[in-house]
Amino acid sequence: MTTSRKICQSGHPCTPATLKEALDCLGHHGALTVRQLAERLGHISEGTLGKQLSQYDEDNYPPIRQVVPLTLASENDALITHLARAVGGVFVRVPTAAGTVESQAFARMVKEFGELLAAVAEAWADDGHVTPDELDRVEREWLDVATAGAAYVEQLRLAVSTTTAPTLRKSA
Repeated sequence: MTTSRKICQSGHPCTPATLKEALDCLGHHGALTVRQLAERLGHISEGTLGKQLSQYDEDNYPPIRQVVPLTLASENDALITHLARAVGGVFVRVPTAAGTVESQAFARMVKEFGELLAAVAEAWADDGHVTPDELDRVEREWLDVATAGAAYVEQLRLAVSTTTAPTLRKSA
């Protein structure tokens, strides 16, 4: 796990191994400080929230009803990502989509898939083994593919709900 907000937000995100590490990352590496999170939530003191989000306090956890507000306020997906991995899944944030289905969304999805294939090929090509850094790159590329795919599907969903059939048009 990274040790500071600056490192975590610089492109080397936390990879917490435990629930408490994920809570610590959310509380200390997100967009807001613990004090700001407590103020935003409005019903909890900074001290109590600090204990709940500290990886060193195994006796205090936030209630489940705080998971979504904490994640949204902190702009940090570490906790949700950890929970998804703990049950054998992955968390992918779906970008907000609006308007008609754009050919650019489809093109982005294809581009991201090409970058994933390149990362996999490069990881195996050097020596037939995948290093931890190469695995990190492959995982980041995979999540980019999943995000692009989810955004495209969300655009299709919006198009279907507002018209009788989705249309694919080129963007100007």
